[in-house]
Amino acid sequence: MKRLQLVAQVFTNALARSRHELSLRASEARSKEAADLAGLGFCEADYGSGVLFADDRFSEICGVPPEPRQGLGIFEVWIEHLHPGDRQFVLDRREELHDGRLERLTME
Repeated sequence: MKRLQLVAQVFTNALARSRHELSLRASEARSKEAADLAGLGFCEADYGSGVLFADDRFSEICGVPPEPRQGLGIFEVWIEHLHPGDRQFVLDRREELHDGRLERLTME
């Protein structure tokens, strides 16, 4: 009886994981479609490890050539291409965010 219960629990857990994974994939697909419809790009930076990920749309929107894909190269190219009058403002807000003086940052 215990073995049957154990087998049933294994199957139940496997089915629950499978349903959860399907739900995550569907949610991810909806998010991707929404970003595509809105013309949004995605960029995520981990300054601690020096790794930055950006999708092709972000690179296109920001005018970043496809070459600097390693490390923080995309961010550096983007900063270089900011209007000189905006560059220091953007860098200052970024520093405030990383120092914890800002909880959230949105700029256009």
